[in-house]
Amino acid sequence: MSALSDPAFSFTVLAIPDFPVWAVRAMHPELRDRELAVLSSGRVVACSSGLARMGVAPGQAAGRVRSLAPEAALRVLSGVEQRLAWDELLADLNRQTPWIEPESPGRACVRFAREEEAVEAATRLRIPLGQASDRLTALLAALLAREGQLVRVPRGGEHEFRMGLPVEILAGAGVGPGTLDRLIWLGFERVGSLVRLTREQLRAQFEEGPLLEALARCEDRAPVLLYEPPSVVAVAHEFEEPLLEPAGCEPVLRHLLEVAVAGLQGRRASRVGLRLHSAGQVHPTRRLLAGPVAEVARLWVPAWQAFKQAWPGPGSTLDRLELELGGLSAPHRVQGQLWPTRPGPEAALRSLEARFPGRMLRVVRLAPWSIVPEEAAVLEPLTHRSPERKEPA
Repeated sequence: MSALSDPAFSFTVLAIPDFPVWAVRAMHPELRDRELAVLSSGRVVACSSGLARMGVAPGQAAGRVRSLAPEAALRVLSGVEQRLAWDELLADLNRQTPWIEPESPGRACVRFAREEEAVEAATRLRIPLGQASDRLTALLAALLAREGQLVRVPRGGEHEFRMGLPVEILAGAGVGPGTLDRLIWLGFERVGSLVRLTREQLRAQFEEGPLLEALARCEDRAPVLLYEPPSVVAVAHEFEEPLLEPAGCEPVLRHLLEVAVAGLQGRRASRVGLRLHSAGQVHPTRRLLAGPVAEVARLWVPAWQAFKQAWPGPGSTLDRLELELGGLSAPHRVQGQLWPTRPGPEAALRSLEARFPGRMLRVVRLAPWSIVPEEAAVLEPLTHRSPERKEPA
């Protein structure tokens, strides 16, 4: 039975606890097996689980990390890198299912057609997933899962599952430390024990009462919305005969770049991606740019380097080449484009009078209240001068 018809597997939640760490590893695969700390202004923002067990915590200085783990990798927090990693993760999931509802970087609600698809996605993308018959139970299961693991809560076992969870896990769902401490002081050590409190009691005792009530009841079964992927510019070239040498693809790649840049329409790209189709296999690669650009000359070097990296090797042939510009920025807007202005009437009238002398007429009011139109106003050339009237500006 598929997840579309069985409510037991309706919702799958993706929840990555230290998303900056995951994003850096996703964009730099060579760091996947190393302990990693992400820094901002010289302070730890997020760290890998191994560093956390060594005593590294957010807010500590970079020197503390080096003293505890000299072999750990340190990386500066990059908003562009995180956004690109999140976009690529959603694009990968979207190739499996159209039902994806992102909530924030590192968290999304997904609906797969089969449970096996969720297991495969968790393993392949190295992400923690939780699956249950409602959104919030699936979220709690995802917070319990390890990287690359799917935790499934069977139908009818939701309350038993929540009774086995310590309340500290609610920190990953947005509950603050003060509320968690107060819950423990009052004797609520398990998430499932919160169901004994009524809505009025939860809201009267805790500022985060509405959130606690939702997590205690777990009744959110709103359908997952269809995912609308971010815009990219994608072009492709199909070779009539397989290409044997990578050098022969240089003019084709340059032409694809020119076509893609023309399709940016005022936007700038932060990522270049290539997909090489060779002998029935696809070889993907990508390059992050130092900054958003929209010029072929600045895109050529990273695109060509990506192509040479993705080339399958000696003796290979290329059947199809796909180029994608992603991480697009919004086009730059100026006030004149938002509110079009008309040219000054004086300059326009004088220009027309110069082109058609004596042909430009103006209305002169003589007797505005006259019932005879000819007495109310007359037309005279724009250049006509009268002693008692001045030429209009």
